[in-house]
Amino acid sequence: MDPKKLRKAYMQVLPHLNKALKHVQSELSDVPPSDFVLETNIKPYSSIKRKMLQHQIYNPIELPDLVRGRLFFSKDYNPKEVVSLLKKIFGKKVTKASKKDTNDCGLEYPGVTDVSLDCDGIQFELQLMPLEFQPHQ
Repeated sequence: MDPKKLRKAYMQVLPHLNKALKHVQSELSDVPPSDFVLETNIKPYSSIKRKMLQHQIYNPIELPDLVRGRLFFSKDYNPKEVVSLLKKIFGKKVTKASKKDTNDCGLEYPGVTDVSLDCDGIQFELQLMPLEFQPHQ
């Protein structure tokens, strides 16, 4: 695919990505900062371009981690409790929650739970991690 078309497709979905990012940030703004730390971002264009070319994807919306984040939780919580909390906050927007021991690059991710959110057609990948993982990003 022509790189100019990839960039154009990305630029067209960027406002939707920003909206999804702000939605998740807003919904989680009231969780106690002593128990939760949220880090979010939009996947950089260079990474999106590489993945789209590698997997022959023409629409960036097909990538599951365009908008992503990590929610670090304190020792007072476990992953199941955090998933339950997210389901209460986001309702049907939570489309999947699963334990993840490796990522797509083969790196080990012991203790990480992935939660997929659907924010008006934009997939948001949220990784849940114990707070002690935060310095080891």
